[in-house]
Amino acid sequence: MTAGAILLGRQGGFITAGLAAIFYAVLVDLMYWNVLPVIDAVDIPTRLWSRAGLVGNIATNVVAFVATALLVVIASEKLREARADVTRRNAEISRLQALHSSVLSSMTSGVLTTDSHGIVTFANPAALDLLLKKPSELIGSHVLALGLIDETAWETVRRED
Repeated sequence: MTAGAILLGRQGGFITAGLAAIFYAVLVDLMYWNVLPVIDAVDIPTRLWSRAGLVGNIATNVVAFVATALLVVIASEKLREARADVTRRNAEISRLQALHSSVLSSMTSGVLTTDSHGIVTFANPAALDLLLKKPSELIGSHVLALGLIDETAWETVRRED
């Protein structure tokens, strides 16, 4: 049931639950009517069941099969929705990063960005020209090592987040 629901969706989950219910009902009926021997390792007192008890047992298991299929179908649909949402958000983030990079790269003012520890993560072409540095010399270095800001000013900026 689980594999049917995950791989084939709602319809597959309910089809596999229906097939499991049919196979279970046939198996229990065959044991009840002594067509198949009752396995000693399984504690199923089929000979003690009344017909109503047999029907009740089968009905209970059919409900359990369908309920399990329903829960797995709901969970797998939620998982599919979450994956689609993550894909959409990743595409949006990529688009925004491209726009951000394009805007900053086209600016005539020098722009450096750092992480919260002061490590330079981006330098636009104007910043590279102003500082007469290559990207490899700026990206990954600490902002204090560049001599553009002193430690007191950096701590003030960092505290203000």
